[in-house]
This record gives sequence, structure tokens and C-alpha cells, in this order.
Amino acid sequence: FERGSQFLRIVWQDGRVAGISPASEPGPTLFAPVGADTWASYDFATGASTRVRLEGGALVIDTPAGPVRASKSE
Repeated sequence: FERGSQFLRIVWQDGRVAGISPASEPGPTLFAPVGADTWASYDFATGASTRVRLEGGALVIDTPAGPVRASKSE
């Protein structure tokens, strides 16, 4: 992309590319299950991945600086 960045929306269906179209902004972050109580996302642009998990009734986000724990308030 010689004249700047371009976002593309790529749609997968049944293991095949079902469509490609330009997008005006990056899409939402999607998390896929990687364990019984763990989900992960991957950012193709930066190569960064994020993991979230449920632990002891709290949502834990694993960050480069260490885990961040979000407990449910009563």
C-alpha cells in the first residue's frame, strides 16, 4: 500500500475465504477459546496476542506487565 494503510475485512466460511472488502477502521478484537476458561486474541498488524481467563470468579487479563484481575462487585 504505497500511499498509506488500508484495512481489509476478510470473511472466512467453511475454511475458505468467502469475501474480501475494504474497511474504514480496524474490526473488533475477537477472542477464541483456547481452554475451558481461557480465550486468546491475535493482532496480525502488531503480532501481539492477548489472553483472558476466568480464575476464582474474576476475569484475569494477562498483560506484558503482569496479570490484571477484574473481580465482580457485589
